[in-house]
Order: sequence, then structure tokens, then C-alpha cells
Amino acid sequence: MKKLAVLLLTILMLNACVATGPAFQELAEPISDKAVVYIFRQSKFAGSGNSPELIIDKKTIGSLPNGGYFETILDAGNHRLEIQFGSPTHIANIGRSISVEVGRLYFYEYVQSPYLPNLDIHPRDTQEIQELPVEDALPILKGMRQP
Repeated sequence: MKKLAVLLLTILMLNACVATGPAFQELAEPISDKAVVYIFRQSKFAGSGNSPELIIDKKTIGSLPNGGYFETILDAGNHRLEIQFGSPTHIANIGRSISVEVGRLYFYEYVQSPYLPNLDIHPRDTQEIQELPVEDALPILKGMRQP
């Protein structure tokens, strides 16, 4: 019975770190005087226990859980995307400068690869925010949920 309780508690804790909002339906229509930006994080075991904050131009948009995405509208120009962790014990915060144009859609994926010392796969935790073309981003977004 005690093992079952521990298992259920573990499942509940992991579920809290997964996006549970509305599922992705379709891409937004381009807006004539703004840019539409999608920021997402695939559901993976690596880093699944945390939901870092997504910050755009020093404004917190929300937490980016495992398997989650945000759709946001930005003015044309230069912007700063950041992924920040609430605890200094987590891996380093990262950021990326982007430039967007009106009437276009943009897709950025937060990717994290863990350090696996016994397998010597990565020399350290690696993470990045990478831009993807629509043909690569759309199949990924179809399995995502908003936080």
C-alpha cells in the first residue's frame, strides 16, 4: 500500500509539470500590423520536473511546462526571449535576441539535453532556443497544450 501511495504521489507531482491547457488546434492567421510568435517545449523526460519562466522583453509571459506552448503577438522589431529558472541550483538561464516582421509567423523551440556522465553523451547540460521553419514546427505543435 505504501508503494502505491508513493507511486501515485510521484505521478501527481510529474503531472503538475506538464501543460494541461487547451490543445493546439491550428496556426493563427498572420496579422497585417503585427508578428505572431510561437514558443514551445516538447514533452521529454529531460528537465520534465521543472517549468521555467518564459520572458519576452523583460515581461514574464508565464511558465513553459513540458509539452507546452505559447502563442504571442509582437510588434515588428527586435525582441528578447528568455527562459529563466526560479532556483539558482538549476541550469543557467538562457536568452536569444529575435527580429520579427509584420504579417509573419515565427516558431521557437526551447530544447534541453541533460548531462549524462555515465554515458559521456553531453559534456554538460545544454539548452537553447532555436528557430524552426513552419514545416518542422507544425507537426510538433499538433501534440502540444497551452499551460
